[in-house]
Amino acid sequence: RGAWAARLEARAEHLEGSRRVDALWRAATLIFAEAAEPMTGEAARKEAFAEAWRLYTAASEVARELPGDDGLSVLRELQVAAQLAGPSDAVDAATEMLLAHATSLDEVERGALLRARYVALRQSDEVPDATPRAPKALAEAAANPDARAWAPDALRVRAATSGDFGALAAAHRRLAEEAESAEAAAAHLAASARAELRDGRDDDAVATLREALTRVPGHAYTLAFLEERLRRRGEAEAVVTLVREAAEAQSGTQATVARLLLAGAAAEAAGDVPLAVRTYEDAADHDPSAVSPLWALQRLAERERDPALQLRAREALAAREASGEGAERRQALELGEHYALVSGQPELAEDPLLGAVGAPDVDLDAALALELLPDAPRRAPARLRGLARLAEATAGSSDAPRVHRELGATAAARGVDAALA
Repeated sequence: RGAWAARLEARAEHLEGSRRVDALWRAATLIFAEAAEPMTGEAARKEAFAEAWRLYTAASEVARELPGDDGLSVLRELQVAAQLAGPSDAVDAATEMLLAHATSLDEVERGALLRARYVALRQSDEVPDATPRAPKALAEAAANPDARAWAPDALRVRAATSGDFGALAAAHRRLAEEAESAEAAAAHLAASARAELRDGRDDDAVATLREALTRVPGHAYTLAFLEERLRRRGEAEAVVTLVREAAEAQSGTQATVARLLLAGAAAEAAGDVPLAVRTYEDAADHDPSAVSPLWALQRLAERERDPALQLRAREALAAREASGEGAERRQALELGEHYALVSGQPELAEDPLLGAVGAPDVDLDAALALELLPDAPRRAPARLRGLARLAEATAGSSDAPRVHRELGATAAARGVDAALA
């Protein structure tokens, strides 16, 4: 192969145009095939690759002078050879030569060439003491519409691995702008906000989360993230407004009532009693059969020692006494769990959980939630109620001894019910 390649190269000296390109290209291909043989030693392989690269380069120099895209196949072969054997400089040069010369390349091929150059430079950047060139190549690719299929995500990965949260936020925003669906855009904006927060830009993060909610109102992750940020900033009214808006965006009465209950709880946690009252009453008005908002209102009235409010809540509860207990009691269960697990107010969880014990579908869930409340003397009656219901439900099972021991220990330790202990 080597001898035949040498004769082709010598013959090319006497040829012109496409015929000379063809001779040099064939010579380079022969040498390249020899270098790729499995039995070729490492030293010989490197020497053959270098010789093939020399011939490809010579062919490409002639091909660049040909009209139109006559030299396209040579330039493509040159770029492939550079990827397989040449250093990153060769890949960079061959890619640039192909992109500049070949006017008939489609967008996909141009994007693939830009990616090949970035990958080669990224690998060369890993060499100790190397001058980084991949970031510049990636930035140029990201600005090129041909690379939009891969460059924005490569920017995201590079920013994430390097801990550059500012760049990571920008990359996710770029991906959001190019997302094909509103849900994908909202997800990328939420990720951008997370990066902005880690970059110390809390205000920007909140603004980005609000922007995400304009794309998909009620987006679960974004809503939870924004609510958490607003709580940490002490913006109670903004939390309530946010949850109200989410409730309005949700379809279904139960989901709306549950959201309004959480909004009322947020107002209570912030110490805004009038706002909590209005929110609970809104929840009650939204579903005339729901009793959970009225339990919350009554408990709030008792805590605030407000006789007028307490009377309003009791009258409303009396009016709805004949309502069904399925979905409504589930909302009470969810409210109790929110108090116990989310807002860290187990004392507020007792009333809604006690109201849910005995109700269809949620009976044992509520009993278990009562048992799991933090142990305290004033919560002993509520925990006993939950344990007693669990004892009934587990009678005859392998869990019965444990439940009975816990029931007796709680009753004895707190002196609540010596006979039960």
